[in-house]
Amino acid sequence: MKHLSNLDYRRLLECIGDLFEEDDLHCLKQHLPAIVAKLVPGDMTILDEFNLRRPGTVVVHATYPEKADFHFDPELAKLISEEHPCIQHIAKTKSAEPLKITDFMSQRQYRQTRLYREGMRQTGAEYNIGFQVLEPCLPEVTNISMVRDKSDFSETDRLKLNLLRTHIGRAYIHAGKMAAWRAQAAAISGALAATHQAVIAVDAHDAMMVCTDAARDYLDYYFKNELRNDNALPLKLQRWMREQELPGSRSGRVPRPRQPFIAERDGTRLTIHFHSGASTGERLLLLEEHRLTLSPEPLQKHLGLTARRAEVLLWMAQGKTSEEIAIILGLSVSTVHKHTERIFEKLGVETRTAAALQAMEAMNKPRVF
Repeated sequence: MKHLSNLDYRRLLECIGDLFEEDDLHCLKQHLPAIVAKLVPGDMTILDEFNLRRPGTVVVHATYPEKADFHFDPELAKLISEEHPCIQHIAKTKSAEPLKITDFMSQRQYRQTRLYREGMRQTGAEYNIGFQVLEPCLPEVTNISMVRDKSDFSETDRLKLNLLRTHIGRAYIHAGKMAAWRAQAAAISGALAATHQAVIAVDAHDAMMVCTDAARDYLDYYFKNELRNDNALPLKLQRWMREQELPGSRSGRVPRPRQPFIAERDGTRLTIHFHSGASTGERLLLLEEHRLTLSPEPLQKHLGLTARRAEVLLWMAQGKTSEEIAIILGLSVSTVHKHTERIFEKLGVETRTAAALQAMEAMNKPRVF
């Protein structure tokens, strides 16, 4: 039985690490030939997809060294699909182990075949080894083949490729799941953004997986000098989250009530609530902002009122009578009545209560940064 050297094992581990650094399936396919060639060098490494049900259909994803113009013309692809002994063996047995042409015939017999004369010789494939990534959950069958012109591949090369092969399949699945997760996260983020909700989804390492635009604006405003990068929560929030996750008593039976995180700036208050699911591992932050001091500016902005009418409505929403508003603003009572009539027309209401409700709703709307 062949054994790998310490150097071979180190290279194998490096290649496995390279596989799982790619979280996009297209990028993984583009980089895979170079990763495989780092473990087992050859004159060229090719990643393609043969459809065993449709001979002659080949999609070449990448080669190493990179050759942008490399392709299998339909006749060559059909010839390889029909006469390559490794491909025929895989089609019959569903084997995924690395195979060489010399496993089925001598080098002299190989050179006498139509496969070699009309096909493989054109690519310099005097010697060839390849394997397929056969995973039940993958839609296509990936073929990775390596060619050499001067010397055959060794049994040690076969062992290294066989050890790497299973990790390639898992890396494909990992990249597919990551793509599905990104699509789901984008859909969730888009839905939350459409509702103008400020929500942050946090992973186990306190990194933000999803952060809606409203939540990002709040972080920029209240933690301007504490943001280290786009995905990391401010340290204050990380420490607060860990405190909220501590058990409420030594026995751990009585959960401690979670306290919101509160930050204030320029007359506004940000309240952050922490929610987590013990079984699902979900960790969500819900952010809400409230004004500590009432101001007529939101009424002008959201309701389209003039500055003076916004002031009248602000005091009206606080329960002041027309006479009291006249004294506060230094106006006559008749002027206040005229402003009130125009406010009712603008808002499409008939009572002070209805106008006050619209005023409170406008003042509690999230700011647009």
